[in-house]
Amino acid sequence: MKARIIKGKIVKYPKLPSSFGNTIIGFDKLDSSVHESFGFYDIITPSYDSKTQYISNLHTIDDYEG
Repeated sequence: MKARIIKGKIVKYPKLPSSFGNTIIGFDKLDSSVHESFGFYDIITPSYDSKTQYISNLHTIDDYEG
């Protein structure tokens, strides 16, 4: 699953679109580096102990960088 920030909100994509913009066809088949250049990043689910912890929200790495 991928996600992209649109107007300040994280939007999840269960699967990548097959076309993106006016010029890219087969977008979902391209290399991850191309996807990232257009702002599509993998959603990473952290490991956690469901007995004592829970996952509450999505955030980007930029949330942690100064």
